[in-house]
Amino acid sequence: MASLVRPCHFQTEAELNVVRRLLGCSPQETVWGIQAGSVPLGDLRAGEFVLFISHISTGLGLPISSFFLLLLEDFGLQLQHLTPYSILLTSIFIHLCEMFVGVRPCVILFRHFFVLVKSGKSKDEVGAYYFQTRSDLQTPYIPGLTGGKWDYWRKEWVIATTEANERLVMPTEGPASDRQSWRAKTSLPSEFDPVMSKMRTLAESGFTSLNVLGDFLKHRIAPLKQRPRPAWSFTGLQDCSRTHRGEGSDLTKEGLEVVVRAVTGEIFVPEHLILPQGVVPLYEDSSLRTAVLATLPTLDDSGLALHQTGGDPDRGIWIPGASEEQAVPSAVGSGPSAKGKQAVAGSSAASGPSQARSSSGASPEDVSRRRLHHSDGTPVMEPTAKRQRAVEDAGQGSSLAPGSCGTPGVAAPPPPPPGGASP
Repeated sequence: MASLVRPCHFQTEAELNVVRRLLGCSPQETVWGIQAGSVPLGDLRAGEFVLFISHISTGLGLPISSFFLLLLEDFGLQLQHLTPYSILLTSIFIHLCEMFVGVRPCVILFRHFFVLVKSGKSKDEVGAYYFQTRSDLQTPYIPGLTGGKWDYWRKEWVIATTEANERLVMPTEGPASDRQSWRAKTSLPSEFDPVMSKMRTLAESGFTSLNVLGDFLKHRIAPLKQRPRPAWSFTGLQDCSRTHRGEGSDLTKEGLEVVVRAVTGEIFVPEHLILPQGVVPLYEDSSLRTAVLATLPTLDDSGLALHQTGGDPDRGIWIPGASEEQAVPSAVGSGPSAKGKQAVAGSSAASGPSQARSSSGASPEDVSRRRLHHSDGTPVMEPTAKRQRAVEDAGQGSSLAPGSCGTPGVAAPPPPPPGGASP
């Protein structure tokens, strides 16, 4: 049976606004979506669910990633079954796949590396299950994190509203799957061979989970949020995948230290976030990205996608403002050349303001140019019928996923240390 502890914080409007800012939403946008929690919980309306603050700190965003919801369904889990560490582990897996390997995360690849385990100490269903790296891997996975102390995380929660999904309902019992299926490992088809080769190369280069954590924190990406495009297509400060956009929205060094120490429980050493020689985030260099993605299969949330895009670096998507002049890294692979770095900076500036800012004065033509488009020139996220009409009539649609939120030009405070996290 699952039970909730009375929340010890996030009861006042000021505290709830902190949660909204952590999610990248302004109070005006989502005042209806974040509410104070109380016990007994009572009946929640469609789309309302219990959101633990520690889950935000470890990479969860709204709306929730379709991959993550499918992963929960595949294991028969509810969101609240998992520990904060498992949320963090899944966030790292997603960002590793997108930013450093060059594929979308999928369930069968996750199952290849991880199993579900029941905590022997837990007497409740909330936070009683966690993911663990398999011990019999032939292809190594990058070293993990020790994890912070999460003794009091169950006392910090709110009621959030998003698209209704049965995976977000508070659990009343254990996972809707038998223990044998928790360790089931689907055989990967041969198309995954180059993916596994890239995973091995990264693991053997000295690349770690801490490197991945530092990268998505510095870029203000919430891996478990449904985003318009994968991390390899990141374009800079104005990227619509960021939780916070615009000048001054990056975490300060002090803010980054607070978050890293909170979720790892370790002393913060900035040098430990530096990427090993030869490891380059794919967004930094378009030539490198094209070369890497051309060797990899196209994946969807479950596994191998039915439609393979034949190495199209943007998977059939055109990113306005992204430079085509970025250079390939030097022979030693230490990162993009000076020309490549300049091109990255140029593409960040050229990407223009987000949709939220464009509503305050940009012309319709400017807004159209900034949106994400398919290779045929039509906007992404349109229904098929509407997209067909757009091809004929040159109409324009929105590039942002429905219900997504991101605050342009507003630097939110770093997430508060999860309850009980090591100082």
